[in-house]
Order: sequence, then C-alpha cells, then structure tokens
Amino acid sequence: MPARPELTRPADAAIAAAMSRTLTALAALLQVLGDGEHTLNLVAERTDDTFVRAQADLSISTAPLRLAVLDEDDYCALRTLLVFALEGSTVRSAVLIATTATEPHPRACGWTVRNGWLHPMDTAELQQAVIPCPGVPAVRREVYDAPVLPRITDTDEEGPRGWTRPPLPPTATAPTPPRSPAPSAPSTPRAPARSSSTCTAAATANARAARKCP
Repeated sequence: MPARPELTRPADAAIAAAMSRTLTALAALLQVLGDGEHTLNLVAERTDDTFVRAQADLSISTAPLRLAVLDEDDYCALRTLLVFALEGSTVRSAVLIATTATEPHPRACGWTVRNGWLHPMDTAELQQAVIPCPGVPAVRREVYDAPVLPRITDTDEEGPRGWTRPPLPPTATAPTPPRSPAPSAPSTPRAPARSSSTCTAAATANARAARKCP
C-alpha cells in the first residue's frame, strides 16, 4: 500500500498573508449573507489525500449591526481551516457552503477556493453536494447562485461602492504570525453530530463537489 503523501509546512509569511485574506473573505461573506441564521460548512481535501471539515453557526442582524457565534471554538476551527485552504500548500481543494434558515426550505449557496480566494460555486455542482444521503432523513435545501465576494486588501476600511467590513467576533482578530516553527496543517476538527444527516461537500481539483455519505 503506497505511503500517504506528507504535508508541506507553510512559511510564516504565507500563513500571515492567508490570515489577512481569510478575515477579509469572512467579512465579505457576512456582508452578502445578511440578516438571519446561517450555518457555514467548509470541506477541504488536503494534499495527503484526507478530507477535513469544519462547521459554524452564526446569527447576523443589521439593525442594529450584530454578529453572534453559537460556538466560538467551531468558528475558530472553520477560520483556521479557511486560512490553510486559502494559503494552498497543504490543501488541494476546498468548498464553503452557507445555509440560511428560511421558510419553507433552507437556502444554500457555495464558494470554491481557487487562486487563494473564494469564488462562486456552480449551482448544479452545489445541488449535487447538498442532496441528502440515501436512506438518511434530511431537510431539502434550495440552492441559489452565490454572490461574488469582493477581493479587497485587508487594510481597506471601505471598498468600492461603499462596502465596509462588518465587525467580526473576538476570535476573528488576526493573531501575531508565529515566528518559529511555522504552523502545521490543521488536524480534523470536531465534527458536529448533525452533520451525518447530509452528504459532505468535498471539493475536487477542478472545483467539483463530491458526495461523501456516512
């Protein structure tokens, strides 16, 4: 049996740059999702042929502006995984799916990681990714086109057309980049129990979503 490929250790500077992009991407993501209860699911295929996933539940309100994170550890795990996905040396491909609680069915859209940023996912591929696993009861999700996330430098307070960065939870503050050694790729985060009710969306090298049922 062939040995599993070893993960590449990212450089400190690469991690710092990816952290900056992650905070910008998450701020833009919260901006486009808007008011409501949202669940973020991130699945990454690592270069050692393993899949890592993270999930976080958020509540967003714009009047007044408020962001509540159900579990800060879950959010931190998702943010960390997104950092490595955007950095790219230890992650082959990744998909982020946002599900919003609406009636009569939850709505879902997705982004795929490409060239160090989140790009809208093809809705046909997303539809395949959110189909419930055979024989497992699950709520059907209505798929829609994901908004384009503006790629703005982390130092910009305000971007084109008045886009401003909404506040992030305390855990989203960019840490001081580690000096030595550089951080290793994240291990598999704690998977929420409810995740077994639906298929796992996994990104492939050409940005297709693969189904991974329990």
